[in-house]
Amino acid sequence: MKYLVTTPFFNYNKNGIPKAITVGTILTQKEYNSLKEPKKAKCEMLQVTPAGRVRYTKEEIAGIVNLYQQNDNVYQVRDQYVAQNPDTLHTPESIRATAGQLRTMDRNHPMDTQWDVKRLVAEVAQEINSDRFGDPQEMKALAIQLRAEAIIAELVA
Repeated sequence: MKYLVTTPFFNYNKNGIPKAITVGTILTQKEYNSLKEPKKAKCEMLQVTPAGRVRYTKEEIAGIVNLYQQNDNVYQVRDQYVAQNPDTLHTPESIRATAGQLRTMDRNHPMDTQWDVKRLVAEVAQEINSDRFGDPQEMKALAIQLRAEAIIAELVA
């Protein structure tokens, strides 16, 4: 397990020398265990996969969904999210990919279905705006249907 410092504090070594622990510092399990309870309260557990990737929380995805609804350009969503959350542990490319997953679900862009949508992204997007964000599998089926109709219309014409 790893822990993220959310409120700065001082930690003292064996000789009593203080060391500033800043917001965004990542602590190992051993470092976290050596802290007293008041300092532990200033940290939160990171959800990191075995490959070292940081999982999105529901709140983080909700923030990306809200930005996407304001402007469905995935690059602008990425830039706005990074500007609003400068201490995020997510890479800009990861944020853009999450916005891309929203585009796959977006009823306003039924032909853009290139992303595999993660379960949590789908759940949060549909909770926030089920009129705009469809079920990922249904949106892919709709894209296939629209392509087939376009081909038939071309052959008939």
